[in-house]
Amino acid sequence: MLLEAFDNIPGGSEVTLTHSKLADLVGVRRETVSLDLVKWAHMGIMSTKKGAIKIEQRERLSEIACDCYRHSIESRITALDLWKTIPWVCDDRQ
Repeated sequence: MLLEAFDNIPGGSEVTLTHSKLADLVGVRRETVSLDLVKWAHMGIMSTKKGAIKIEQRERLSEIACDCYRHSIESRITALDLWKTIPWVCDDRQ
């Protein structure tokens, strides 16, 4: 979830997001999110401040991410490749 959010922030590594909101988005308790974020902060992977999360080491976060992130990226690439094959012709003269 965090990696996907950061994929869509051009040139940025920080997102405004509370532990509570992140917990709601991923369907877990806020306490669980807080424990993981603190653990990752101690590992140097990310840092947090009130209402914001910053990725410090994206590669390490990607390594510990579940396979669903990798599958998500692969499916987006596949979908993009499919969209590239469609002959998009727009003729406004009709």
